Amino acid sequence: MFEAATERIDICVYGGTFLWDALHGFTRIIKDAAARGTKIRFAVGAPDSEGVLRRGAEERIGDALAARCRMTLVHLEPLGSVEGVEIRTHGTPLYTSMFFIDDMLYANHHIFGSPAGENPVIELPREAEPELWDTYAVAFDAVWSSARLAEFPIES
Repeated sequence: MFEAATERIDICVYGGTFLWDALHGFTRIIKDAAARGTKIRFAVGAPDSEGVLRRGAEERIGDALAARCRMTLVHLEPLGSVEGVEIRTHGTPLYTSMFFIDDMLYANHHIFGSPAGENPVIELPREAEPELWDTYAVAFDAVWSSARLAEFPIES
């Protein structure tokens, strides 16, 4: 799906390390998308933010989530200078990870105390439910507008 994107890839997560673990060549896929003119916005959890630290406590994994946020930022560092790719960090309470690929949305809802990978993902084409789709898009934009530009290199 990411390889077919032509207009937009918007990703809002806390950690998101699974993208590199599960999708071989994910960094290259994003670079290629940007090269063909796809606009990419990636909002990752700020490792030291209250939201990330609270989620780590709720999931009973301590600072492991903050470490995953840092690892995602390390993975994103080579994309930081790619034209068409914007990377920001956020500390918002994240109830849903969102992945917009053109007019398709994948929403991974977070059930209290349960890791994201154990929670449902819904697939929502814009044309199927435009009002609901727009609700998610507004939420993404709110997180994005409150996020800070990611700073590279990543401090350990």
